[in-house]
Amino acid sequence: MQKFNKVITQFAIATVVSEGFDTESILRSLNQHMPRKRALLTELLDSKNPHYITKDGKEVAFPRSELEAMLEHCDDIERLRLRLPIYVSTDSRSSGPVWKVEGLLEAAVTSRIIGKDRIRDDLLLFYHPHLRVLRQKFPSCFNILYTP
Repeated sequence: MQKFNKVITQFAIATVVSEGFDTESILRSLNQHMPRKRALLTELLDSKNPHYITKDGKEVAFPRSELEAMLEHCDDIERLRLRLPIYVSTDSRSSGPVWKVEGLLEAAVTSRIIGKDRIRDDLLLFYHPHLRVLRQKFPSCFNILYTP
């Protein structure tokens, strides 16, 4: 079902672009689940109610167990500087269904979680089985960002 949804989403975006629809407003609508602001991992751990507010005003909680598990994959500097949730998006430059995480800290931590080397210090590319691992272990710490 997830594969079907991804194909439909990609088809819808391609149709919107080819038909001349307002791509920006479509993407804004698809990304309403994204946070208005990302928070530092340390701030979330110190909070009594670790959460973020989405662009459409919903509150999404971070389970404390998830945040503590994320600590295990961070070095001392990453623990202080990592912001959550981490954004995962499709890599439109790739010929196949490839996902990516960008950012020095984000790519490093995600790389350790899935056991895959980075392409560059600030870029990690991976496939759907790796995304499944991320979503199973850290459902609230990773968000899918829709891009053109």
